Amino acid sequence: MQHNSPLSEKHKKHQRHKVAIIDPFPIFRSMLHNIISDKVPQADIAVADTIDQAAQIIKTESPDLVFMDIALFPKNCIDHIQTMKESLPASVIVVLTTHDSAEHRAASLKHGADYFLSKTETPGSKLIDIIENTLS
Repeated sequence: MQHNSPLSEKHKKHQRHKVAIIDPFPIFRSMLHNIISDKVPQADIAVADTIDQAAQIIKTESPDLVFMDIALFPKNCIDHIQTMKESLPASVIVVLTTHDSAEHRAASLKHGADYFLSKTETPGSKLIDIIENTLS
């Protein structure tokens, strides 16, 4: 699936890239952080494991790229995708989750996610393509 909100070339060249990783699992946050740091060393990366932390990052950091799991505690976060997209319309939002049902996919995309990927089925090369295409 193609994303709907590419960053302008001017924006990419004149600003440090900001990335948010919003995921309840520390090992996954760390792994994704390492991949992003390796591929885009100039990226500023913020991490969160709750919806409250995520809201603060969105408000203060205005990330260009957001990776999020919809299973943040204490609730499902599909509704928060729309709020993020309204606050940051140019940001690319990637839902990366083990809750990869057709219902979750449809709801996430309807609420503004640019990508919906399965943690168990998506090859690492797809993540790298999204990172490089969005932040390079």
